[in-house]
Amino acid sequence: MFDRDGRGQLAARVERSWQLALPALVSGVLLAVSVTPQWAVAETRVGGLRGVAQRAASVADPGAVASQPGTSMTTRGLSTLLTFVDWNGDGYADFLRYRPSTGEWATMIRTHAAIVTGRTGLWSPGWTIVPANFTGAGFRDLFFYNSETGAWYQGFGDGAGDFAYRGGSWSPGWNVTVLDLNGDGRSDVFVYDPVSGMWYQCRTVADAFVYSSGRWSPGWRAFAAKLDSDAYTDVFVYDPETGAWFRCINDTRGGFRYEGTTIATDQPIPPGVVNRWSPGWDLYAAEFSRYGDGLTDFLAFNPATGYWYVCMNTGAGFTYTGGQWSPGWTVALQARSSLATDLFLYNPTSGAAYDCLSDGSGGFTYVSTSVEPGMKVFFTYFEPTLGTFHLHYSPATGVWKAWPSPFSNLIVGDWGPGWEILVR
Repeated sequence: MFDRDGRGQLAARVERSWQLALPALVSGVLLAVSVTPQWAVAETRVGGLRGVAQRAASVADPGAVASQPGTSMTTRGLSTLLTFVDWNGDGYADFLRYRPSTGEWATMIRTHAAIVTGRTGLWSPGWTIVPANFTGAGFRDLFFYNSETGAWYQGFGDGAGDFAYRGGSWSPGWNVTVLDLNGDGRSDVFVYDPVSGMWYQCRTVADAFVYSSGRWSPGWRAFAAKLDSDAYTDVFVYDPETGAWFRCINDTRGGFRYEGTTIATDQPIPPGVVNRWSPGWDLYAAEFSRYGDGLTDFLAFNPATGYWYVCMNTGAGFTYTGGQWSPGWTVALQARSSLATDLFLYNPTSGAAYDCLSDGSGGFTYVSTSVEPGMKVFFTYFEPTLGTFHLHYSPATGVWKAWPSPFSNLIVGDWGPGWEILVR
């Protein structure tokens, strides 16, 4: 249990949403034109990153609170890469279905031609849920955190779609990211308070978390990212109000080294000193290089204007390819066997849609398609020889459609309304 100076408990804060904003749904026309990157140059007062991690020693487990999550879950944009859950270890991408209004949940298991229900149960309301690999056996585990109460659980998958639980309690209000901080192939947890700037690395060691902490300035959105070529996951942060960003390189000892600026917190930042994009972008972590170089790239998309940039990670910075689509598209990431991330743009109101096929260098070719109006579109990575799993679901009607593989026929069903889907 910690406080913001690293000694007491993980203290409460006012919740500040970091959900990716959904675009307004308008024209079905897709424009691809070149534009010049928009760099903010006005001098602004904004906090820079500060605070070398305190090398905290191992501390006691915060304490078990109950045998399983007691009471509906809410989801948030995930900052992990395009990993997929696989409840039974057969290599097929599976998913979790749950109903926030009641806490009902079901693990859904996919075969080459069908989708079947694995296990079902009931959790209590209020959980943020993120796929994880705590045991090293694959992404069949879950991490639960309740931002209202501070309760957390690790859900350890049993290989058949059910879970065993270990829990504890932090203070409320943290933004949670699951990642591999120490390069052992098992998931750890990173938490950040965008109000106070306090952060903790929660590294999985045996059956407990080992904690180290530091403090940045407030207001950042944090993304798990591979920013260099070592085995450790790093953190990328972006301030959507100022456009400032930093590459926070994991130093493997519980802290970070920063590629950004040396300006102290709350000091004026002259133009050009801080890494800066213009404000207001929605960021999606992905990998756009052909056949994959192991580094995390980003899509920056402004749904209000339609401007977009693929920010290709060079290991020391970014190169940029940009364009403009008409405003209002919803973006879904999809990974194909080339390992380069493709995009799926769709308008849930009109049903207009495009497959945006990555060219491996930051650009796309476009294939017009459509979705049934009202459907939400989910994609997740499938086995390399067979491509991508397609799932469409209408939360209003409960109708779903899926293509379990490129070689299977369309299957349809009705789960009933109000479910949310977690695929990665």
